[in-house]
Amino acid sequence: MRQKNNKTEIHNGKLLIDYTNPESVLLTREELAGRWKYCTETLKRWEKSGRIPFIKLGKEIRYRLSSIQEIELRSEVLL
Repeated sequence: MRQKNNKTEIHNGKLLIDYTNPESVLLTREELAGRWKYCTETLKRWEKSGRIPFIKLGKEIRYRLSSIQEIELRSEVLL
């Protein structure tokens, strides 16, 4: 049985994702593309060039939320 609330996701009594801890949250390429409003092909190019860190799980690509948040913070422009 899988339970999900706004802070955690539990499956068969095991904590799968703790949304309060960005280190444990992994985004898909599609999720990141939607978050940043870029196409997935752009993200693929950035992966190959080393512009964004990613994790390869078998054939799947994931991005650690904490790494994405760091990139977003470094990219902020204050006027």
